[in-house]
Amino acid sequence: VRLLLSGDRVGRNLRAARRRHRVLVDLLGTPGEGADRHMRVLEHTTPTAYCVPGVRRRVVLTQGTLDRLGPDELTAVLAHERAHLAARHDLVMEFFTVVHEAMPPWLRSEAALREVHLLIEVLADRAAVRRAGAVNTGRAIVAMAGGPKPVGAMAMADSTRVASARIQLLDATRIAGLPVGVVAATMYAASALLVAVPLALYGVAIAELSLV
Repeated sequence: VRLLLSGDRVGRNLRAARRRHRVLVDLLGTPGEGADRHMRVLEHTTPTAYCVPGVRRRVVLTQGTLDRLGPDELTAVLAHERAHLAARHDLVMEFFTVVHEAMPPWLRSEAALREVHLLIEVLADRAAVRRAGAVNTGRAIVAMAGGPKPVGAMAMADSTRVASARIQLLDATRIAGLPVGVVAATMYAASALLVAVPLALYGVAIAELSLV
């Protein structure tokens, strides 16, 4: 029951936030053309880039991003955001958030949820590396570090702490030669384990209480 209630609450809140933000960027942003018709450019000097998932998806950049990045770095940013949308990383993050929120506070693991977020960003970074190279992707991550992003968005912009971890993980020598599907499956399995442990503990606690 807790899982169902959490799923309903998290899902409704995320979709409402995305819907409101989509309306704002459509109103304030300059739309792209052709293949970039889902893109919106906001007239703001702060560099940031993110995507708003969903049926009416959006990739949002600021003018500050366009002014700061070179063409190859911009290619990396767009590849990163499009990877989020194509692979529906938002649904993966939503699933783990639902499980996290369903747990009692004493069993929740904020660290586990942060690791899921990091691993999802790494998957999108790897897509950017394949498109623009590791150097350009690294430069783009640094340029976007600390940039704002709205609730419910997936973003190249991230906290400086997460950006630093992503830069370190750009060195793909440890997983060189592995298909991206294998890497993704490994990352998701590790993330699932991090969340499954408190879930299992919760089940044990409930079973013990029922025996009292």
